[in-house]
Amino acid sequence: MNRRRSRLLTSLGTAGLLCGAALVPLSHSTVASAAPGDSVACPAPFPATDLTDGMAATGLTTAGYYPGGPATPSKVTPEAFDGRYLGTVEDPTGDLFLFELSGSRITRPDGTVDAGIWQGISGSPLYATDGRLIGSVSYAFTQISGSAVAGVTPAADLYDLLEETTAPAARRIVLDKSERAMLRRAGVPARAASADLTRLTTPTAVSGLRGVPPTMVAAIARKAGVAVPRLAGGTSTQDEMIPVVPGGNVAVAVSHGSMAIYSVGTASAVCDDVVIGYGHSNEWRPTGATIHGASTATIMADGAISYKMANLGAPVGTLLHDRLNGITGRLGAVPAGTTVTVTSTGPKGRTTETVVSEPDALAFVIGNQTYRDAALTLDESAAGTAAVSWEITFTREDGSSQTFTRSQRYASAESIPDEVPNDVAGDVQAILDNGFEDVTFTDVAIRQDVSRSYRAYRIGKVETRSGGTWQTLNEFGRITAKAGSKIKVRVQLQRESRRAAVSPVSRTFTFKVPAKATKRGMLSIVGNGASFWDFEDFFFMPEDADGGQPESLDELLATMKATPKQDTVDLSLTTMTARGEKTSASVWRPGEVVQGEVSAMVKIKPKKKAKKR
Repeated sequence: MNRRRSRLLTSLGTAGLLCGAALVPLSHSTVASAAPGDSVACPAPFPATDLTDGMAATGLTTAGYYPGGPATPSKVTPEAFDGRYLGTVEDPTGDLFLFELSGSRITRPDGTVDAGIWQGISGSPLYATDGRLIGSVSYAFTQISGSAVAGVTPAADLYDLLEETTAPAARRIVLDKSERAMLRRAGVPARAASADLTRLTTPTAVSGLRGVPPTMVAAIARKAGVAVPRLAGGTSTQDEMIPVVPGGNVAVAVSHGSMAIYSVGTASAVCDDVVIGYGHSNEWRPTGATIHGASTATIMADGAISYKMANLGAPVGTLLHDRLNGITGRLGAVPAGTTVTVTSTGPKGRTTETVVSEPDALAFVIGNQTYRDAALTLDESAAGTAAVSWEITFTREDGSSQTFTRSQRYASAESIPDEVPNDVAGDVQAILDNGFEDVTFTDVAIRQDVSRSYRAYRIGKVETRSGGTWQTLNEFGRITAKAGSKIKVRVQLQRESRRAAVSPVSRTFTFKVPAKATKRGMLSIVGNGASFWDFEDFFFMPEDADGGQPESLDELLATMKATPKQDTVDLSLTTMTARGEKTSASVWRPGEVVQGEVSAMVKIKPKKKAKKR
């Protein structure tokens, strides 16, 4: 049997997550562990050549409570189920054992299919009667409702993971006639046996999204460049240390705490301090995610695609490898992560904390955590105002620590929680993807003061005066001024709408037209209010003060720091002289978000020359 193989059946997947992948250096290039057979938790592999038709086997999994189940069920302790060997599906790249399973939530006491082979049973160990490990339940015909036939990853392939063995992957396998016939004899429905088999991608799950509408989750995921989580995860506090044992739950998390993003499968074996699980890849990428025990909440029997929902326990180790045949994790030390703390003040203030071990997940976590906490602090998603400040602490390539700080003010006539995620998540994304040097985040601290009072202005009446009377300036209007003269600009700010709790204010500004200005110029009055929905991405590279792109991380940070405040009005007069463009500018900060823009072309008359006597 060739152990270097791709999968022939649809991967069960795990009830879990995806989100980015960053390389985390580990102290071992290979996994040091007990040899198979050294303990009950790490039993010897059962030879594939000893499998016989109809051979009985016993498996372990954790299904929790269910009607007709154990009188005293456990959500963390494995229970037994039965298996019967049907045959082996062979392929030039490797083999997969087929077993018909019964018991637990797979079938009911009367033998009819209950949840079938659910997502999250992945990795459940299957043992021969002498205790040797046959393999792990890892694949199923999930496109067919009512199937209790499972694909089992051979134990030899699982133990290859201890030696850092990799294997090629095939997402689609076409079975030959003899294999199709064998599957039909084994009880697999004819339409499944006649179909090409594909490997299921790992579903996504995230806890802590209570109060975040699906449209917002999808928008944040799109801006952060990650997949939208498919499942709503558990709400455990993740304080409980849940042991990882064969047949028990094992989870891989890229974040844990208030906003946990994770996958949950089953542990196949524990060899010293190394756990082997899933029997198939999670994301099939190297990562430094955390390993957790987990408590089964329930098995959702959802037709052809049943799945496990589980609550995370506290982190108990580090993911070492994510390979085609499964995952390995070292129990004990937990990888360093980025602590995201959100402190919200308002009607129902709160402080929440998430630890993110995967940098590519940071923007997604921050976006959802700030939105959710703003909504829960207000106890509604409605009009309001927010003042938000943040500190991003990171280690630079030279080993020095640096903290970037910024603040912003927001207002919305519809939903203020919609507006708060963009800037802080964008700043983190920009620093992470800066393109100049590698950085490692340690902390992101966010403080947001949210109010149900909607306070916002819009630019109203604008008047100009240049040597004569005041004239109302229409948007994209024209004014005339003499070189060397002064232009007075009077700007009135009005309530953004009748719902805005502000009073009109006005202010006058004076601009000097350069004596050597020629032909024409541009007068601009811009309110810097913007919306989360105005941008496709969290961050786009701004221009620096000279109109170019930043050429170092320091320049990028300076450009980010100079981002206009939403509660300001920028006024500028730009003219041309023989020496090039010249701009004079003023900033008005009325204290509330200002929207709108007015600009005008300025026709410049030359300065009259003095008459010769």
